[in-house]
Amino acid sequence: MTHNYPRSSVLREEGLYWLSCFNPRDFGAWGVDFHMHTSWTDGRDSIEAMHWQAVEIGLKAILFSEHARFSSASWFGEFAGAILALPSDKCKALVGVETRITDEAGNLDLSPEVSRRCHLVVASVHRFPGQKDFDTSKLSGAEALDVELSLGLAAVTNASVDILGHPFGMSIARYQASPTDDMFRELVRAAARHGCAVELNSKYHAKFFKNWLAIAIEEGARVSLGSDAHCIEDLTSLRALGELE
Repeated sequence: MTHNYPRSSVLREEGLYWLSCFNPRDFGAWGVDFHMHTSWTDGRDSIEAMHWQAVEIGLKAILFSEHARFSSASWFGEFAGAILALPSDKCKALVGVETRITDEAGNLDLSPEVSRRCHLVVASVHRFPGQKDFDTSKLSGAEALDVELSLGLAAVTNASVDILGHPFGMSIARYQASPTDDMFRELVRAAARHGCAVELNSKYHAKFFKNWLAIAIEEGARVSLGSDAHCIEDLTSLRALGELE
């Protein structure tokens, strides 16, 4: 059974509205980027610099999906306040978090204090359960894909998760494994059933993008676009995905 992560209904409704503004059938109709990091954690640039760059390249809405854990409540309030203070006339800035899926029940490494301040919550696989480091020698690529699929299927059933972040990303990046379209379809179908968006991420999914976008549309799933930007230069990487269409 998954834990409950209390949310502000007003913030969440606003976040879901902006998430719904991207129409996957008309790439680029809305300029959005719902995955980025700043100097608050492992990014290079400030919140203000990332927002300025988003305005410069014509984005209409962005989600600051900062890395946060259960222990992040001490700084997250100040972080959220800085985002809410940004001007919204040209680009709406949303408060978010990218947090870790901790187990195959779909639980998250997320505190109620952090959750309630978010417009949207992104849940991602960053390590496998019980894994203390990034040692990849204990699993084959095929085994990693199976574990990551199980974690993703569990996470989309958690009502607190709005976006499944970079599905299969760890298997792709760390195990050089290639998920099949059927695996992605299984995940997307479950996400659609539970009302969870699935992210297409320019850092991990460039070679899968065209097929996976088509699958998401076929299955009626909500799509979230994310650059996984860690600096202002990264914010243009989503354009490359659009050019593949």
